[in-house]
Amino acid sequence: MQRERALAPARPETPFTPLPPLGGLGASGPQPPEA
Repeated sequence: MQRERALAPARPETPFTPLPPLGGLGASGPQPPEA
């Protein structure tokens, strides 16, 4: 648990920001990522 909490707050904008927006918009939205 300590390792997960240390990694989450350590890089919350790196592994969580580029993943959700890219995979969420492309998989959830029919529109392309460029639009």
